[in-house]
Amino acid sequence: MRARAFSFAEYPGGRIQIDENMDHLNVALLGDKNIGKEIAKKGTASDFTIYHLKAEGEVVSFFEPTLYPEKLQPLLHCINPADFVVLVVNEVDRFFGETVVALDLLGKKNGLIAVGEGADEQAVKAFLKGTALEKYEFVAKDANLIRGKVSGVKVERAAGPTKIPIDHSFAVKSVGAVVLGIVARGSVRKHQELELYPTGKKVVAKSLQVQDEDVEEASCGSRVGVAMKGAEAEELERGFVLAEPGSLRSGKEIKVRLKASKFSGGVSSGQYFLSIGMQYVPVSVAGSVAAGAEGEAVIKAEREFVFEAGERALLAKPEAKARIAAAVEAIA
Repeated sequence: MRARAFSFAEYPGGRIQIDENMDHLNVALLGDKNIGKEIAKKGTASDFTIYHLKAEGEVVSFFEPTLYPEKLQPLLHCINPADFVVLVVNEVDRFFGETVVALDLLGKKNGLIAVGEGADEQAVKAFLKGTALEKYEFVAKDANLIRGKVSGVKVERAAGPTKIPIDHSFAVKSVGAVVLGIVARGSVRKHQELELYPTGKKVVAKSLQVQDEDVEEASCGSRVGVAMKGAEAEELERGFVLAEPGSLRSGKEIKVRLKASKFSGGVSSGQYFLSIGMQYVPVSVAGSVAAGAEGEAVIKAEREFVFEAGERALLAKPEAKARIAAAVEAIA
């Protein structure tokens, strides 16, 4: 008997009809928790909320860090996969500054600033000078204007072996384990064999959906649902990665290059969290780098995590006043 296909309608979130040949754009929507519902249709909601906008020949997904600033992780989970940034500025406060630091350290150069009535545009521009955000376009805080500016933005997609960082997972009766995530590189095909990192398990993509539509293949940039054979939902965690077998690395220790934020106290040997892809891993750092300086260090974790040489990440210290400590680049 043929197993039924899963449906996004069985997971908290919205439904939108999507052509599998459409372009996809993933946008970090930061600085305002209310404007998302004015721009697009609400989808998956957890510690961050996703809003979907279907425009001419494309689907734009907005990632809004709902539980930020109380928790740092949602902000980083929204920034890491973003192709484009919409930063709404209602006031220049410490959380605006923290957001800018994260975007700058990750080199997010494509975006716009939506200035609210309570913000001084010149003060914002002065703060952004010398950062990756310096060339962002400035617009008024207006949902229709933002929608128009974002629609039609084009980005270059990464070719190569399939890579899908998992952001949510769940079980569907009679179907089994289902994962959701953005295709960060390459594409994924129905019946493709994949490896689940860091577990090393081999799995098969039984069926694919892009926003409740069955597809044979999901292209780079699309947020895909994968019904898997070979793993149970209880084994899955946010941050695990589906990829072509042998294409990624996992381990408990890596050598990294650090660029410490000039607003932090620098990096010294001790306990931190590593934000890499959709992973948020407690780690220990051996090495020190002064604020605003660069250097090398060794990062160790008690459990395996997934990484690639050259991959950019952030080092965070949630209990510190300056919670984002440094940019990280994996060396080996």
